[in-house]
Amino acid sequence: MRHQDLIMAMTAVRNCTFVDNDSANGFGGSAIHRTEGTAAVSNCVLALGAGGTPVYGGFVTSHSVVFGNTGGDSLACGHLSNLFTNPLFCDAPNDDYTLCSDSPCLPGSPANPWGEHVGALGAGCGECGSAVEGTTWGRIKGLYR
Repeated sequence: MRHQDLIMAMTAVRNCTFVDNDSANGFGGSAIHRTEGTAAVSNCVLALGAGGTPVYGGFVTSHSVVFGNTGGDSLACGHLSNLFTNPLFCDAPNDDYTLCSDSPCLPGSPANPWGEHVGALGAGCGECGSAVEGTTWGRIKGLYR
């Protein structure tokens, strides 16, 4: 098998988290860009990217969560059965991309129609969609110093 054929045969992206990426080249694809051939993207989080659509080129994207990309959340590729909703990261402003326990990326979530894990990271905090936030007494006291 030639090197190029080997690369083409192995092109699959699965259970990855792409967050806060930028595409400055003008072609789009703030997370993934492919110029020839086809490949599969599945069970990935594609969120908060800038400079284009999250996936561009010869991809088929499935069972992924797409959210908050400045170039739009449409997929410039073949796609089927994806969620276009907030993945509920624990603390994205501080680069904590683990998932809230009520994230649609987790298999037990009612919002996850596939019952499969989506993305690279698991649960890292409690519910984020709740009106009540968990905290410590020390953190509350710190607000008033």
